[in-house]
Amino acid sequence: MSVNYKGLYVDKLVEILGNDEAENNLLSYAKNNSFTTLSLYDIQKILHKDDITPDTTQSMADFIRKAKTTYGIQHVAGIAENADFFINIISNYNHVRNNADEKLDVYNVEFEFWNQTQIDDYYCDDYLKDCEFDCNPDGAYSFFKFQLLNIHELAQKDGCVCETYVGWPDAAQAKGMMPYINRVLIHAYVADPATAYDYTKERLHFYAQNGLVNIIIIFSSEPDFSGPWLNSHNEAEAFHTYLARYNADPQPWKKNITLLGYQWFDYSNMQQPEA
Repeated sequence: MSVNYKGLYVDKLVEILGNDEAENNLLSYAKNNSFTTLSLYDIQKILHKDDITPDTTQSMADFIRKAKTTYGIQHVAGIAENADFFINIISNYNHVRNNADEKLDVYNVEFEFWNQTQIDDYYCDDYLKDCEFDCNPDGAYSFFKFQLLNIHELAQKDGCVCETYVGWPDAAQAKGMMPYINRVLIHAYVADPATAYDYTKERLHFYAQNGLVNIIIIFSSEPDFSGPWLNSHNEAEAFHTYLARYNADPQPWKKNITLLGYQWFDYSNMQQPEA
């Protein structure tokens, strides 16, 4: 089966970037397993506002260029949670690099508006109070939607894809974000991928009932989810299994879904081949 999109979340990038062995191990793993896209965490630890220059961005540029030109990676995504970071750091990075092979192609928004624990521990004090949003999922969603609107506009200007990861949006929230995304990544954080389609079905419907939508499914290699499953299965089997169940379900709303492929969270938890 040919998959058009196959992504890998890269955590601990700050420990990888500039280390030839670590970079080449990551990129070899990605190439050997046919990943087409890398999604980068840790950018806030590497690039800093008011210090985005050709010199300060060189290690990032070298890594992205190597990924695309030597290891067959088609696209590289930058991950952040607010518009200011995309404007002042990610977009500025792209504007100081002249070579397209060194640029980020995708603006990936991660803001867990549905997660009350995240709101209480972090978002409330760092974002919501200052903007006079309530410290609950409704307030967090309102903040997220405003950020997404601005990031989408920025991505359009920069010639990039705007996407967002979601866990548990409701139907109204899914509808509200549709005008501002090119594609949505829906998590299927389950122990056995055989249950993943049923786990995501309701959320697929939320998006599909509002028109055409591009979908990517996220599997997790964490120990609490599909990590143990990976001990005895090839990672590609997860999406094979998902797709078989998806194709067997005769839902009329599926005509609005383009299932692009899948993504794994995350690199450090993936089962590495024997050295």
